[in-house]
Order: sequence, then C-alpha cells, then structure tokens
Amino acid sequence: MFTRGTVAGSHKAFKYNKDYSLGVRQHLVKHFASEQGWLMSGEANPASYHSELLRSQMCIAPAGWELWSVRLFESILLGCIPVILSDDLHLPFQSQIDYSQFTIKVPHASLSQLPEILGAVSDETIRRKQASLKTFWKAVTYQTPPAPGDAWEHLLHELQARVHHNLRGTPFGFWA
Repeated sequence: MFTRGTVAGSHKAFKYNKDYSLGVRQHLVKHFASEQGWLMSGEANPASYHSELLRSQMCIAPAGWELWSVRLFESILLGCIPVILSDDLHLPFQSQIDYSQFTIKVPHASLSQLPEILGAVSDETIRRKQASLKTFWKAVTYQTPPAPGDAWEHLLHELQARVHHNLRGTPFGFWA
C-alpha cells in the first residue's frame, strides 16, 4: 500500500489545513505509517515518487482540497490500483467507464478498518484489476491525435448525451 505527499495542505491555506483531504491523509499517516508492507508518508519525495507508485500494487487516492486529487490519475497511469476514500466522488465519464473494474472504493466510515479491508482483497482480484488498468488508462488521457477509447471520445459521448437530454421534449427535438 502506498501514499506519499503532504498531509497538511498548502502553507498558503494554513488556517484551513485541518480540513485538507477531509482529514483522511492525516489519519492514514497517524494510524498506518508503521503497517507492515505499507509506505505511508506525510513527506514529499519527488525523486522517488513515481518509482514508488510503479512498485506498488495498491495506491491510496485520497481527497485533496477537493474530493479527488491527481493521485487517482497518477495511480491509473502507472498501473497501481487506486484505493478511493471519497464517498461522494463523481469520477470522469462515470456513466461510460466501470471504475469498479480497476479501482477499490472504501467508504470514509470504514477508514479505521482499511488494513483489514485491503488485506482481504484476493491475489486474483489484484491481478484482474491490474490487467484492467492496462486497458482503461487511455480512457482518462487525451491522446494526440485523438484515439478510439480515449478521453476525447468519452467527452464527446458525454456532451452528446447531455445535449440529447437537455433538448428532449423541445419543439424541434434533438436537432434544435
């Protein structure tokens, strides 16, 4: 299990830091830093961060100042199964992508049982989710030029669905 990065948020927003990551990052480092086989650190280490992600099977993708952070996408791109700890997170293209194929979602209320929950994930499930990451990574990246199954395609489908939904019932129908 891997997470590394600030637990305090930005020095520019110091008075709000207790709210940073909904308290999840602080809880992880305080309670699980000494967990066997886990790398939990509140210290940034840019020199080794990506290689640590590459070596990890599961990576915590906690909230930042929003319900998500860039760690979710870094994990996907580097083949590490993201462990999502944000209850109300709406993921990009969620109506088109089955994120359960390559992520693990743990309710915020179950945070204290995180080692037991993740320890119960079978090796087969880990292999299956890691294999799915090799397929789904493209869905969250914008390829140049656009490629089938990339974020551009999902964005266009999402916009088409919104236009269709918003114009349904208008006198001119879909082509209004």
